[in-house]
Amino acid sequence: MPFVDDGLATFSLGLLNRPRNAIPSILSRMESGEKLSFVAPMVRYSKLPFRLLCLEWVLERSLVWLAAINYGFTIRRWGADACYSPMIIAESFVQSTKARDNEFTTSSCDMPLVAQFAARDTEWFGEAARICSDWCGGIDLNCGCPQKWAINDGIGSALLSQPELIAEMVKTAKRRSSCPISIKIRVEDDIRETVELCRRAEMSGVSWIAVHGRTMRMKSSEPPLLDHLTQVKQSCRVPVIVNGTISSPSDIGKTYEKTGCDGIMSARAVLGNPAIFKGYEQVPQECLEDFVNISLLVGTCYVGAVVG
Repeated sequence: MPFVDDGLATFSLGLLNRPRNAIPSILSRMESGEKLSFVAPMVRYSKLPFRLLCLEWVLERSLVWLAAINYGFTIRRWGADACYSPMIIAESFVQSTKARDNEFTTSSCDMPLVAQFAARDTEWFGEAARICSDWCGGIDLNCGCPQKWAINDGIGSALLSQPELIAEMVKTAKRRSSCPISIKIRVEDDIRETVELCRRAEMSGVSWIAVHGRTMRMKSSEPPLLDHLTQVKQSCRVPVIVNGTISSPSDIGKTYEKTGCDGIMSARAVLGNPAIFKGYEQVPQECLEDFVNISLLVGTCYVGAVVG
């Protein structure tokens, strides 16, 4: 897996010791009551340059930070507390060096990072978690991708009907990884099924749960089921991150007030406006400049993406 730090060299896993513990963990911050903002996993988009653009934290004196200064610009902070990687197919990731190099690129500034995997088998998910554990602040199991190809392949939303399998995958990943293990799900029409799935996930040792407020059959244009999200939060002991509820900065406060959630996650809204967590209604010119500069510095890393 490449470790990009100065835009000129790419280092393979193991050659650099990434200071993962340089900042407080995602879990400890949520457990202390801090409300966090997350960039959602987005296939082809939530890769290294976009994550570096969005993150509030920039590790000063890292090679990326120093290189930016050397090239005459600063990396501004645009408000995200943590970012997810795009959904990565665990089986391909474990079996193929090429898949790892294409799908997982990071740097010392890329913190906190949650690596998300799609899997239908405990072994592949557990091994992917083991490989990534020294390079991120969390490992997530995708249980919410609604695309037909994913469901037909037994991954993503197909797992929602298999809470026992989800629990076993979480247990396996926890045994093999030093990172917190989370899941990202969608609500069901019958909220009791979602609550039961979350209960089983908690018993398996999941650290937090991200919940999209639409069912797998709903369109993104339909309003999220806020009452369902509220019930999930009220039933869970672990932190709950809500996804699919914001299109503007004002929606953030409304979501917290309505659901009582521990964090907000955005995909479409933050992709259209990476400064949304900073309260900007529209993308500021400085944000666009930052993305161009960061992309030139670390590379875009978009070639050969596994669609998910």
